Amino acid sequence: MNHLPAGGGRTTLHADPEHAALRALIPLLMLLGIGLFYYLILGLWSLLAGSDGRPDYAVLIACAGALPLGIGLAAGSERLLKRLWRSGKEIVLDETAVTFSHNQSRQSEIYWQRPFQFTGWYFSLKGYPRGGRERNFPDSYYCLALQVQQAEVRINCFCFVSGGQIADWAARTQFHEIRPAELFETGFTSRFTLPTRPQLSAKLLASEDGRHWLAERNRWQEGVELTPDDFSLLWRVIKQSADFADYAD
Repeated sequence: MNHLPAGGGRTTLHADPEHAALRALIPLLMLLGIGLFYYLILGLWSLLAGSDGRPDYAVLIACAGALPLGIGLAAGSERLLKRLWRSGKEIVLDETAVTFSHNQSRQSEIYWQRPFQFTGWYFSLKGYPRGGRERNFPDSYYCLALQVQQAEVRINCFCFVSGGQIADWAARTQFHEIRPAELFETGFTSRFTLPTRPQLSAKLLASEDGRHWLAERNRWQEGVELTPDDFSLLWRVIKQSADFADYAD
């Protein structure tokens, strides 16, 4: 099956769907929603009670009702805003190239018909101090990432998948497991260590895992998140775009 857009068409993948501005807004919407529903429930109760007055337990019921309604409003708003309020970061796929753009300004472009290097890796989110988006997922999840590089130009993307989903990716020889938890065992022994990125020693970078750790360091600095479905589509396009065996190493 051909996953590349045909006839000059293109496919746009919207990166960083839960961008920082959206993540900051959702808790505010939840608090506003809880407050709004609290006063709405109390108001309706007073209106229906009429001259009998509002009982003392009405406040407790209003609190109990406003909490799930406010959370539901925030969840619904988040789903809607993800479709309407984009981060401005896009991965664009067409027959000739994969392009990363930010606010419609082209940043990086990898051409399929020229040699490029592919690096794929994954790691467990368990056993090390996590920061950023990694904190939003349970320990059973994994980060799955890839990087394509052509000369000095590179595009670095990642997604988060469950332990059940990672099994299929682990079976692919192009994706290699790295273990961030091992880097924290000697330098950071406390489970309460503040989130940070580990130092990558020269010995580590020269090891068999060195290429993947370099790509992981690039992910910290410039990687963009995709949904698991969009990440899978990007991988399929990369794999079929050329003689993958020639360009993977």
